[in-house]
Amino acid sequence: MYILTAVIPVYGISRNIENLRKVLVDIPQSIQVILVHDTTDGENVSLLKEIATPSNFTILEAVGGSAGKTRNHAIPFIKSEWTVFWDADDRPFPMAILEAIHDSVTGVSDLIVGSFSRSTRNSLDQEDHSGRTHGIHPKDSFLTEFGIWRCIFRTTEIKDVYFDDLKIGEDLSYILRTLPSLSHKICFSNNKFYEYRLNTQGSVTNSELLNSDFEEALLVISNLGVKGDLETELKHQILLGLRLSQFKRFPSFLKLLKLVSSCFQNPMAVYNKVREMLRK
Repeated sequence: MYILTAVIPVYGISRNIENLRKVLVDIPQSIQVILVHDTTDGENVSLLKEIATPSNFTILEAVGGSAGKTRNHAIPFIKSEWTVFWDADDRPFPMAILEAIHDSVTGVSDLIVGSFSRSTRNSLDQEDHSGRTHGIHPKDSFLTEFGIWRCIFRTTEIKDVYFDDLKIGEDLSYILRTLPSLSHKICFSNNKFYEYRLNTQGSVTNSELLNSDFEEALLVISNLGVKGDLETELKHQILLGLRLSQFKRFPSFLKLLKLVSSCFQNPMAVYNKVREMLRK
């Protein structure tokens, strides 16, 4: 049994292959890597097979169409105590993650949350490989910056939890559905687990056709029925446009924020009004 499993959906092998090559070379044998090729990209999986040769690597092929649906194909194949979800165009820090697992209190933590950074740089060679964060404790930002890639889940707690079939917001809805059972068993690490790449070529967050996915995400979140403190934090997430700052290019963005803020106590009203505004 592995210590950790990293699930990586891959859409667009040719544009992600160099980044994956540099990331995967640092993966130790104690980590199981499951690469799920979303075949809707129309690309041949042979390129992926060339770099995923170690025995701890598994390649699956699936008709995904979204990051959430693609990840779901990997869940039955996870063979580890802990699980992380990474993207093919970002930079994880596996040794920092393993260190955090080692430092956590055995049997107490079911979710370990670390720090992360954002970057628009394309070259891994220019980056800080230390995996350390400086001055910001992850606990201070977790509720307003969920980010599934900064989370290490105990596998037994999520083995029956699947992602919604969304291109946007699937990570947020996943975390919100798992938090109620994990919230009393969270520990925080000062290690930097991940560097999230902004606006990489072909990424969903670089697309101009986001309205339908944004609506879907709002519908899923609205139906979660989250109350109390999590409801307050979910409000922040919606106000952040599911962390997609490019929604600011909509002329009505500020009006949208005020509207969502004013009617959040009625989640379905939020969904319906946002959908109406985005379609104008």
